[in-house]
Amino acid sequence: MRISRFALAVAVVFALAGFSFAASEEEAAPEEGVGGSDFHKNDITYSTEVETPHVDWAPKLPGGPIKGFFIPSVQYGRDMVELMQRLPLEPTTVSIDRNWDTSCWGIGDYYGHQYRGDRDDFRTVYGYVERDLTSDADFEVIVIPGLNGWTRMTTASRDAILERVENGAGLVLIHPFVGDVEGHPFEGDPEEGDERVWEVSPLMNCPDDFVNDRGYPVLNESAISKGKWEKTGGHFITSGIDLSLLPEGTVGGRYYEYEAADDAEVLVTANGSPVVAVKTFGEGRVVSLGYVNHGFIPEEIDPIETGIYWDYWEYYYSLLSRAVVWAAGRDMPVEITSLEVGPAEDPVVELGLSSETPRQVEMEVTAKSAYGGLMARLQATADLPAPQRTEFRFAPQHGWPAGKVYFDCIVRDAESGETLNWASAAVERAQPATFSQFDLNSEVYREGEAISTDIRCAGDLEGLTLRLKVEDELGRLVSSREKRAAAYNNLVCPLGRK
Repeated sequence: MRISRFALAVAVVFALAGFSFAASEEEAAPEEGVGGSDFHKNDITYSTEVETPHVDWAPKLPGGPIKGFFIPSVQYGRDMVELMQRLPLEPTTVSIDRNWDTSCWGIGDYYGHQYRGDRDDFRTVYGYVERDLTSDADFEVIVIPGLNGWTRMTTASRDAILERVENGAGLVLIHPFVGDVEGHPFEGDPEEGDERVWEVSPLMNCPDDFVNDRGYPVLNESAISKGKWEKTGGHFITSGIDLSLLPEGTVGGRYYEYEAADDAEVLVTANGSPVVAVKTFGEGRVVSLGYVNHGFIPEEIDPIETGIYWDYWEYYYSLLSRAVVWAAGRDMPVEITSLEVGPAEDPVVELGLSSETPRQVEMEVTAKSAYGGLMARLQATADLPAPQRTEFRFAPQHGWPAGKVYFDCIVRDAESGETLNWASAAVERAQPATFSQFDLNSEVYREGEAISTDIRCAGDLEGLTLRLKVEDELGRLVSSREKRAAAYNNLVCPLGRK
């Protein structure tokens, strides 16, 4: 997913760059309203016109779209669109990449130093941030990634963020840190770092990442550890997330070493260190996310190395969406008190709901395999009384298979279709049969040759069939063979096309 996300971003960049060169003979008038602002920016406006597969966690919310300010990166700018596909947002955006060259040349219509900055010079794009944050625009939530440090924003921008949050706006900080403005100052930086970030952030005192002599960011490896995530209590942000659906909750992930502020509520830890925490600052709600990030979400994984093949990124975006919703003060009117899956002999999905007011709800539960295939979609409409807890049971027609199965539950208002809450859960049952070895007779093949495989299986193989399919890069079937499964199997698939 992360590779295809980057590939899509590159494709957009080159397409825009081509348009820019073609239009260079006749200068176009500045486009107004870029990125949701009321002034022109040398930037793009994010759109969901190019849709990717996703879960519609909350395309409609009570109260309408959330008005927010976001700083997406350029390289991973698709994160902004992915969030917009899952949440109703009215975003104002400024695209800034922590790599100066990507930030400068990554927006094809504005390809060049004169448009978006230079090495050690982000004044143009941070100027856009200042104009947006010091404007009269109403933002329910502000989402700020660490980039090259909090202090790299202008003083007026930092003052505006603190003032807005004190007055009730929400704030989501992704890897907050001060910024090494003394060791490697950018053009326009103050002489000293602004430690006020630790006043507003629930996670604090993380050492700075560095900037090398060529102007590129360098991760501070001494401030990074790796470990499995664990929940430390109940909270809206994490209550709808089964951590076993995240790589960080399965094989572990990299995170920055922080301390929790005295008034912070820690939601997730790794090796005892806080990774996700919340607090209030004045009238506003603040979320800090301390993972090592690429864009808005954690860095990508290797599915071969980790053995993670399910759509794990959905739960990154679910976690981020819930952080945005909570910080914006959009408390969900229905609480999902439980989402549990019964044992193999009674494979029901049990859903517990409670509401402060009576309402009619539509419930949808989908089940998918670890390889992403849809296994079942269960739906029901019911009256939800108040204020007591109500339980619902969903029974599949044929039960659930062995292996990992994950469930997504979305509760909507039956009349308006607005999402009232959502949650996910996973269950894993022992598989009676598994692959223990898979070998190919070569690493490279020519058309007309044959792939010969040696496959070893373990467990109860009675009545099972082994099928080998070879597909090309476009997903077209090249060859297929199958046989009754045995402890040792040799399957040969020719590669010639008919």
